Amino acid sequence: MTRMRSPERIPIEGLPPVDLATLDVLPDPAWVTTPAERFAYFNAAWLGLIGSGERYADKDTFYERLHPDDRAVLKDAWETAREQKAPFAVDCRIRLRDGDHHWFLLRAIPVGEAWLGTAIDVDAERRAREALIAAESRARTIADAMPQLTGITDAAGRVLWVNDKHVAYTGQPSDEVLGEGWTTIVHPEDVLPMLDGWRNALASGEPFETQYRLRRFDGAYRWFLNRSVPVRDGNGKITSWIGTATDIDARKRAEDALRIVVEASLAFSETLDAAVALQRLADVVAAHVADWCGVSIFDAAGRLQPVAIAHRDPSRVRVIKDYMRRYPSRDDDAGTIVATTGIPVRIDPIVPEMYDAIDDPAQRAEAKALALRAILYVPLGDKTEPLGVLSLALSETDRSFTDEDQQLATLIAQRASIAVANARLYERQSQVARTLQSAFLPPALPRTDGIAFDAIYTAGTRDLTIGGDWYDAFALENGTIAFSVGDVAGRGLDAAVPMGKMRQTFRALGAVDADPTWSLSVADAVLRREHPDIFVTAFVATFDPHAGLLTHANAGHPAPFLREADGTLTRIEAPGVPLGLGALAEQRNEERTLHSGDLLVAFTDGLIETTRDIAEGEERVASALAHPAFAICSEPAALLSALIVPDEPGDDIAILALRVGRGADWTFDAARPRRAQAARGAFVRRLVEAGVGERARDACETIFGELIGNVARYTPGPVDVALRRSDGRFRLAALDRGPGFRWDEHLPADQFAESGRGLFIIGRLGSAVRAEYLPGFGSYIELTLPT
Repeated sequence: MTRMRSPERIPIEGLPPVDLATLDVLPDPAWVTTPAERFAYFNAAWLGLIGSGERYADKDTFYERLHPDDRAVLKDAWETAREQKAPFAVDCRIRLRDGDHHWFLLRAIPVGEAWLGTAIDVDAERRAREALIAAESRARTIADAMPQLTGITDAAGRVLWVNDKHVAYTGQPSDEVLGEGWTTIVHPEDVLPMLDGWRNALASGEPFETQYRLRRFDGAYRWFLNRSVPVRDGNGKITSWIGTATDIDARKRAEDALRIVVEASLAFSETLDAAVALQRLADVVAAHVADWCGVSIFDAAGRLQPVAIAHRDPSRVRVIKDYMRRYPSRDDDAGTIVATTGIPVRIDPIVPEMYDAIDDPAQRAEAKALALRAILYVPLGDKTEPLGVLSLALSETDRSFTDEDQQLATLIAQRASIAVANARLYERQSQVARTLQSAFLPPALPRTDGIAFDAIYTAGTRDLTIGGDWYDAFALENGTIAFSVGDVAGRGLDAAVPMGKMRQTFRALGAVDADPTWSLSVADAVLRREHPDIFVTAFVATFDPHAGLLTHANAGHPAPFLREADGTLTRIEAPGVPLGLGALAEQRNEERTLHSGDLLVAFTDGLIETTRDIAEGEERVASALAHPAFAICSEPAALLSALIVPDEPGDDIAILALRVGRGADWTFDAARPRRAQAARGAFVRRLVEAGVGERARDACETIFGELIGNVARYTPGPVDVALRRSDGRFRLAALDRGPGFRWDEHLPADQFAESGRGLFIIGRLGSAVRAEYLPGFGSYIELTLPT
């Protein structure tokens, strides 16, 4: 080999001279070969790398510096590149001056017939990659040994690898999981929430945890707990994520089952009405366990009757209700057999041949249209006391009933059975209590010319509707009416028994002497002798219809309200202390004249204690009684109760109303044509007697007819109608017992529509219209007639 000094340019056979000065300043080792594959020149960087001053070397000397395992690799790459005259690059280990082999990226490009090559140091990168591969190999070996499904993603969250257990569980080949392919095996309802959380974790770099359902190889879904943690390099940069999925299906279903059972139990804790509770139960089951849920209960005649039906989509409930109405349960139906035998039945799946057992072609077609995929029947009650059946069905949901579903349904049915039995027991006891309570109240109230009584008793929600409140009214031989309203302190039978005695005592004393004060004095003595530990409040009065005289005495009872004919509201005050306290020495009667149109309303303290603030309660009662509907209402006690008393009062409430003179001019059932026509005729005669002209009378009669026709069409039942004259004008008022309507004086958009036309006519012919709904009672309307 010839030694030379570093020339500026050297000739290479068959090539123009190569500028070696430029080659010598490259930072990476470089060389030039001749067409004969002789290494023609090595730059200074290469000479420093190998610790030699030789700028020329033969081919074999060059290969000797390569690691023995890499020589064949370079030769193959070199020969392939020469054949294709294309650049090549390959990693090889080169022996350095200290004798160690170092990884370099060898690259070569053709320059005419020669080649120009460089060597880039990649030793650190290559060894780091090998270490990472070894670490990943160890991690994958560990992951494959873990009981969880495990995967590795890149920094962007794309799956790079999953362990064998993941493949075995899902049945999805590993290449289908890569990237975002794994999302296809997550339950459709869980994908979006899970992806939102995962993207937030990728953005924040914080560990991620979530729960979702994963599809097994057989199509079944199970719950998994997924935890993903980031893997960071020495600089804290996230290089990958490791995630594990732990099967928590048993725990999750146990938690869900407990939650559903608790929710179902709450359906019975809020009401004693079995029908209401069972409907709530069906709603819970349809929301969490099945698509459909129905509850059927044996009636008194032993027939299985549907009492509740629910579906995930409430709009579909009507479909099954119509089906069950047309095709009631038969003795040989599966549901009836389950209810009778107490043995649950699961039909899963429902195959088309099963419909052939339905004889009726129409029923068979409708049954098929329901598209039920599976049914589960669970009995309510037991063999000794069967109550009914809980029915669950799948239609839209693409799954089957499991043993866990049946166990959950059985547990819910057991809870429901207890609640139904308790509700029935409560209803029987309540019926006994109502019968007993009604025995303590008068069977009828007196009704004579010039006066009318109305009363209502509302039981508290405790103590099985038995309480110590009463009202009573009865006629005396001289035509005077005696009445009383009272309240025995306490609740339940302890108050009901002395209450019955007090009411009968006042009735007996009234027959002997109608003096209210004397009656209170004797009743006090009876009470202190027989029930010394009880006190009683009472309002006792007599009313002489001929003289219009009210004589009354009060023993610590709330003062009644008096609504005078012109709407003025006052209280019938009188001094007095409760009976049983022994302080009646100065008790005296009070007197007041009542006039036609006056309304006296006596009540027990439960009415003014509904808000737990007596002053506020009295204001509510006064505000309600100020409504003009009380001037014409034939059931003022019921109307006041509807406006004031809550659905579940905390105490018993008794209301007794006495009306003097006329309230409504006509009270009749609007759906009975003869009664309505008679009232219409009397209405017209009143207008004739008042001198109203024919044209105006026709308009007034039209208003009357439309008003009563509207009531008959939409709210059949009692209606009170009154005709009043004020300042030379007639006002017509009516009070029905319907659900209310929306007042609109405009003609309906649909010119052929029946609804709303009557109201339009009334509004156009009359004036100063007042229309409103009195919640829980009916609608009140009044207007000025065109007279």
